[in-house]
Amino acid sequence: MLMSMYHQVALSFADLHDTPVRMYEKSCITEVVPWRTSRQYFYWVLKRRLCENRVKNEIQRVILNKNDAEASSMIRRWFVEHTGQHNQHQWEDNRIVAQWLESQLKAPSSQVLDNIRCIQRDALTRQIQGLYKDFPSATFDALVQLIHSGMTQQQRSDLLSALVSLESEDDNIANTNVSQQTVCDSGATSDCGGTATDTGSGSGNSSVQSEIAAIPNSNNNDTSSNIPNTSTS
Repeated sequence: MLMSMYHQVALSFADLHDTPVRMYEKSCITEVVPWRTSRQYFYWVLKRRLCENRVKNEIQRVILNKNDAEASSMIRRWFVEHTGQHNQHQWEDNRIVAQWLESQLKAPSSQVLDNIRCIQRDALTRQIQGLYKDFPSATFDALVQLIHSGMTQQQRSDLLSALVSLESEDDNIANTNVSQQTVCDSGATSDCGGTATDTGSGSGNSSVQSEIAAIPNSNNNDTSSNIPNTSTS
């Protein structure tokens, strides 16, 4: 008779350790979900996880050494950049984050997709640079073969236009440097950042000083040098 009573008390005592409130107080769970709203809650949790996994897979497909925590931190930074620092607390709201990720993934062009493209471009650029450094001849031949057989006519035209644009930018930079060097060589110190020596006239420009020196001094008592020589032999 007492055995059954002790057994019932033991079960009740054990159940007290597994209640949601007690587990929340012990930090075993992050939130207590009411049964009435549990279906909606876990719907948005699942939707958020699915969207996050899609973005993480795209990141980890390019950056192989990027773990799950680092990818999550990267997504969180993008979210804060898009919504603003004053809304960073919304990162804990599964519904808001799920809707944001879904809209970012469905849009033709969005912040998340643009960031993923930048990551892909930077990763491919580093790989090609590494290959070209180790195998310059083979990498060059492979690029030529790719352009010849792996690109459409439109893609080749776009590539040619991009190369011409880069060459024009390099020429403009080179011409600018040459012009600046020519100005510096001609003695125009004000254009190339030089410091002229003060010779007492208060000006550092030698051409101005020469013009000032060429003006006759009307205060000089000896004016014989300024009178034309009209004497005849």
